[in-house]
Amino acid sequence: MIIKRQAGMSLIEMLVAAVLLAGGIVGSLALQTSANRTTFDAMQRSNAAALAHDILARMRANTQGEAPPTVSSVLKQYTRGDAFKKYGKVDEIVVPDDMCDTTSGEACNTEKVAKYDLYMWEQKLVGKAVSGGTGGVTATDNITSIGLTKPRGCIKVVDNFVEIAITWRGRTETIDATDPNNYPSGTFANGDLREICHDGKSLQNRQVYVNAFVF
Repeated sequence: MIIKRQAGMSLIEMLVAAVLLAGGIVGSLALQTSANRTTFDAMQRSNAAALAHDILARMRANTQGEAPPTVSSVLKQYTRGDAFKKYGKVDEIVVPDDMCDTTSGEACNTEKVAKYDLYMWEQKLVGKAVSGGTGGVTATDNITSIGLTKPRGCIKVVDNFVEIAITWRGRTETIDATDPNNYPSGTFANGDLREICHDGKSLQNRQVYVNAFVF
């Protein structure tokens, strides 16, 4: 009499297969998480660079038609009379009463245009939507922005020389971009915008810095 033995996978083989499958799934999830983090950081840096060039373009547009001696005085309106100014803190953003009202057809001077530009720029920094007619904001100026994480946008003007720094928090810790020790020189000049433009020291600080001569 021939006895046929049952054939198939043993319990040990099934456990080994389950472990391998679980390892593959965990690895795939970790890879996806890392890719998402990298994509988000790249998107934030691209947005910060665009915001730096946005306010610089607004400043250049506001000086068009001005005589050379008065260009620097128009530029200084973007620092509100200070040596430099920080922007982008949500609880400090208010609608200026006398900014350029695009809904009334009134002639706007450079000071009112600067207030309008700064207000709109701060909305973009924090990703706050703006809509509809209040304070001179028209439907054509609606903003939908992803914003930055804990942003600080800083503007410094010396004569016709403009510096713009935007600092925000990344998803992971690397180095503090506002710390001069992390630059080849190891130091910044006193009052360097790159060092003072932040909302607290952090290894997650990222920064975009732009400078230009406006004439």
